[in-house]
Amino acid sequence: MPRPSQTLRLESTEGFARVPESGHKETLPDACPEGISARERQTRRRESIPAPIREEVVLLAKRLTELFGSVFSSRQRLKHAVGRLLVSQLPPRSRSPGRPGLVAVSRAIRLREKLRRTRPEMTDKEIWREEIYWRVIPQYATLAAIERREAEDELRRRVCWRLSARRRRQRRKPRVEPKRPASEVRITLTPNSQ
Repeated sequence: MPRPSQTLRLESTEGFARVPESGHKETLPDACPEGISARERQTRRRESIPAPIREEVVLLAKRLTELFGSVFSSRQRLKHAVGRLLVSQLPPRSRSPGRPGLVAVSRAIRLREKLRRTRPEMTDKEIWREEIYWRVIPQYATLAAIERREAEDELRRRVCWRLSARRRRQRRKPRVEPKRPASEVRITLTPNSQ
């Protein structure tokens, strides 16, 4: 990082690439003329937000302030966390943190849930033996009995781990109920029973 006393010297006029004396490059956009201030450069780089999106975001912010204004006042960094959450929910979404799940396990879970809904007369053992193993484990028919048993156990164990991890995560999530606006609150007066 250059010290304030260091000056930037112009390396090339194309693309306005500037090199401070420390050797780090700072590239300015081609459209920026040479004699503009840093503040003007910043405002030119920002992307403008379309009016309908801006209106929706402002409405959302007003609604959040109405419902949780006291929480935001007491925890000042909360608004930054809410902003990060909003960014994470907009497309394009990045994948969830951690290693991606095994495709065979995900497929087995989906198939198991589907078969439980569509064929409730089948027991869990029948669902696994007659449907899931054959569809999910590659080359299941050609495996030897010992290899089959090992592949079945491994798949069932991984499905169990994934489902229990899902339940654990759901239990950890705190339930925050939004404060109801004053327009929705009903006050009923009852006569005193004395």
